[in-house]
Amino acid sequence: MQGLAQQTMAGDTMPVVENAKHERMAQGLAKGLSADKAYVQAGYKPHRGNAARLSANERIKARVAEIQQKQVSRTIEHAAINAREEMQMLRSLVRDAREAGDIKTAMQGQMFILECFGFKDLPTLTHEMLGDRSANTAAAPPTSERQAEVVKKNVLQFGRVHQELERLAGPRVIEHDPTRK
Repeated sequence: MQGLAQQTMAGDTMPVVENAKHERMAQGLAKGLSADKAYVQAGYKPHRGNAARLSANERIKARVAEIQQKQVSRTIEHAAINAREEMQMLRSLVRDAREAGDIKTAMQGQMFILECFGFKDLPTLTHEMLGDRSANTAAAPPTSERQAEVVKKNVLQFGRVHQELERLAGPRVIEHDPTRK
């Protein structure tokens, strides 16, 4: 079974571990199952010690990490698409409020949009904040974990901004024309 690949839900292929039961064990662990449950789901008879031992296997752990990384990548991609749609919706709501003559709501909406991009708070970095790290941003490229963290933060902020803008708009209905950009 070595060298085989498994088709994932996203359509890409990932190499599987050599043993089919080990692959099912890794898939179960990646889904968040306990070692015991993943072990049984993989087709083994229940045995806590063996489940713990197999879950500690380096190949299994590497495969679980690989599966989880693919899941994180898909989640980030999906979140980025949702964030883009939310931003378009926010811009449209601001434009609709402005055209309806509700300048206050339009300005508040625009301020929320700017906050999403970090224009509200631009703290000055101090040596206490940096510790042993350098303030030179070119020194180390951002890691995928950091990028995922930033995307998650921005998506959550977009959601909060959208809810707040709708709250500020009040009970009145603003017609939205999806053909307008």
